[in-house]
Amino acid sequence: LYYYIAKIYLALGDNKKAIEMAKEEIKYNSKIEDGYLILGDIYKEMKEYPSAEENYKEAQKVNPDSVDA
Repeated sequence: LYYYIAKIYLALGDNKKAIEMAKEEIKYNSKIEDGYLILGDIYKEMKEYPSAEENYKEAQKVNPDSVDA
């Protein structure tokens, strides 16, 4: 649920709220890569590339078989 809310906030340009929702997704679903992926996307949009890369790597750790990670 928080993943989709984060995507909506990102699309609306509200990066602060998008980050909050992505972190909630990770808090409740840390074994699924979606929260890390959307958080990486948000940081990439903000041009915070080291933070984006860190989250993409975490997504890959959580699910090495993911096509998106």
